[in-house]
Amino acid sequence: MSPRIRRLFLASAGAFAGFTFAWILVGLFNRGDAFPQGPAVTMLPLLLVGPVLGVLAGRRASSQLAVVTILAFSVLAAVFWARAPAGWWASGPPPMPGAK
Repeated sequence: MSPRIRRLFLASAGAFAGFTFAWILVGLFNRGDAFPQGPAVTMLPLLLVGPVLGVLAGRRASSQLAVVTILAFSVLAAVFWARAPAGWWASGPPPMPGAK
């Protein structure tokens, strides 16, 4: 594999992982059943910062440890998108008195 293609592949994998982990972080701070609400609104810029940091990490990865780490994070991101249920970030309704 040529170095240019390798850098492009790692940059893409880093961007994918960066976006996914930013999405998870914003989702964890979401309040309510609509997206985004509460503190998640102020964290929306992370969805732009995460991929940029991932691209930078992917382009600069030169050691075998860095490459393996980026690829591992991108695999974990793919598993998240494949396995996370739709609406995972939503909080359910408050408990009703007397309901079981």
